Amino acid sequence: MIISFIGPSGCGKGTQSKILVEKDNFVSISGGAILREEYRKNTDIGVELFNKYWKKGLWVPDDIIFKFIIKKFNDTESNNVILDAYPRTLLQASLMDDYLANIGKKVDLVFIFNLSLDISKTRIIDREKIEKRIDVQDSAIKNRLISYTENIGKIRKYYKNKIVDIDANSSIETIHNFIKKKINEDKE
Repeated sequence: MIISFIGPSGCGKGTQSKILVEKDNFVSISGGAILREEYRKNTDIGVELFNKYWKKGLWVPDDIIFKFIIKKFNDTESNNVILDAYPRTLLQASLMDDYLANIGKKVDLVFIFNLSLDISKTRIIDREKIEKRIDVQDSAIKNRLISYTENIGKIRKYYKNKIVDIDANSSIETIHNFIKKKINEDKE
């Protein structure tokens, strides 16, 4: 099963992804985690992408992030994959679907974590204090949330029959139970 978690920064996608990895034998593929790791390793591409895009709150171009996602996807042997915060744009969705169709797979469900942008911003700032994240300047947060808002409608329309809305204000346990229920229903 291939599922996607989409929502504004700080909505709980990563938390729910970690829970499914730990409890339910999923593998998580997160473009953000991949890019942060490249930056921490001080790779040329990691530093370049951080300085050119990420620290400004801009998304890495679709073709570049797609290559990172596909490499990670090809490295996994699991049939249960979470695309954490991917796809973010219509082009990313189309590229992913074309790739998956070529290998006889598809995105089964797209979970959209609904959260107000004000709460999202507060959570991002709080997360930075705990995790020492590298991508939380105020202008970067604003740009990231604007980009999300501009793209989510197109993603909804593209995946219309696969969308599962989540109230990201709910408790972690409530959200996890809801996700598990929807996954089990889809498997039936």
